[in-house]
Amino acid sequence: MEVEIETDRFPKFISKHNLANWEVAELKNMQSVYFYSAPSSTQWDDEDGYYMVNIGDHILYRFEVQKVLGKGSFAQVVSAFDHKTQCNVAIKINRNTEIDHKFAQAEANLLTFLMEEDPQDQHHIVRLSEHLQFREH
Repeated sequence: MEVEIETDRFPKFISKHNLANWEVAELKNMQSVYFYSAPSSTQWDDEDGYYMVNIGDHILYRFEVQKVLGKGSFAQVVSAFDHKTQCNVAIKINRNTEIDHKFAQAEANLLTFLMEEDPQDQHHIVRLSEHLQFREH
């Protein structure tokens, strides 16, 4: 279900979709809701700390997961539709472990530095558009 809603209208949104208490708590940190789909589970991580991705689920009440592109030792990548920008994006979802959180931050810092050094993208480096956190990932 696609919906765009501003913070002052959250009470109506919460009532309309009969959100669980934990979803209401998540919304307290959101400025806007661009996309919502009812969760298929309340368990987010598998035994290895990978986010349990389901096609059609939302990430950050903004991105709609379309498919899993790949999974590696430290993360997985999904194709998603960004309902805010109306663009298709790839989202790297790191494992939920302390060391992987540190690696993800270091990787974001490195990509930011590389993009600043190559603002015209002459060297065709992966471009980091945003660094976000959702459900400890």
